[in-house]
Amino acid sequence: MLPLVLILGLFMAIEYARHREATLGNLSFVAAQTAQVIENSLQHEMLSHNLEGIRHMLDGIGEDKKIRAIYMMDTTGRIAFAPRGVEVGRQLDNRDPTCQPCHQLPATMRPSSVVITLPDGQRVFRSMNPLENRPECHECHDPDQRLNGVLLTDIWVAPLEAPLAADLRSLAAQQQELLKRLITAQEEERRRVARDLHDGLGQDLAGLAFGLEAVERLWAAEPDQAHSRLWELRTGIAETTNRLYEMILTLRPSVLDDLGLAPALRVQAEQALKEAGIQFELDADDLKRRLPPEVETALFRTFQEALCNVARHAGARHVRMSLAACDGEFEGEIVDDGRGFDPQTIRPDGHSGRGLGLLGMQERVAQCGGTLEIVSRPGAGTRLRIKIPLPEAASD
Repeated sequence: MLPLVLILGLFMAIEYARHREATLGNLSFVAAQTAQVIENSLQHEMLSHNLEGIRHMLDGIGEDKKIRAIYMMDTTGRIAFAPRGVEVGRQLDNRDPTCQPCHQLPATMRPSSVVITLPDGQRVFRSMNPLENRPECHECHDPDQRLNGVLLTDIWVAPLEAPLAADLRSLAAQQQELLKRLITAQEEERRRVARDLHDGLGQDLAGLAFGLEAVERLWAAEPDQAHSRLWELRTGIAETTNRLYEMILTLRPSVLDDLGLAPALRVQAEQALKEAGIQFELDADDLKRRLPPEVETALFRTFQEALCNVARHAGARHVRMSLAACDGEFEGEIVDDGRGFDPQTIRPDGHSGRGLGLLGMQERVAQCGGTLEIVSRPGAGTRLRIKIPLPEAASD
């Protein structure tokens, strides 16, 4: 179980880092847009030479707890306006470490918004909006200068990261519940195998041993009866061998290793759907070659879970599966005509087992770098679509 724990932990960390990076990127863009909106709001007051209006507007913006700082600076870096007049007149030095993420770059390459770590360890989205020297500004500003100043806005990162932390806790809860379910399923499978070995295979072998002892005693005195008994024992050995193969197939079908994904899924579908009276068809004409072993295993377990779900819950009459590998990608589908469901209602919440089967399928596919799409609605059946990128050698 240790490798499984490590894999789940690594997967969660990667997903969180990816989600966090995307979220911070979006929030940084929002911060830059916010600064642009503030500049546009101040533009009328600046053109009207309404200094009191500028102060009043900046004071109102400064009341927002998400705003750490908002300064209007002249071209020398001197703060000309700030909420409540705090720090007006202070000269900012662009050699400050918090300024370097932008000022160490050429002017044409500087981003409009970046994440800055302050000396106390807290982080802000910093936006620097140049105040262009437009023709309508030339009445007060030298027409030869390009800028009149800069609008600096710092927005706290922490309040915006709170939803992200909540997502992480939810993801961790889901992973823990999934791991718990996997461990429970493993223990239940071990108990089932042990019970089958003891109650089934063990008793059959014991019966065969007693039968052979009986034949040994009969052989000299009643050879015809011994010969008849040997035929019975041969039949018993054949039945025991079949039961053993069924147990092996349940644990891992040898046909998956020997012949590949399509034959293994055909055997699995026959086994899973036959008792439920569900017909199925498998189209694997576009799966010409064997896939990498780890991909075949992940796909087999994913389709196996899907087939079990169809047999138990779908109320379907027909299932269609398709497998294809071309253009460097595997594409697979399993479609049933069952009662369907609303995928939004079975999302795992970390507190119940509902939806964990689908989550396990998604994680198996994700570990191979692929995606699992679930399309379903009540009364309209269900379609699962799997896509996994393949190494070039496996997809030729």
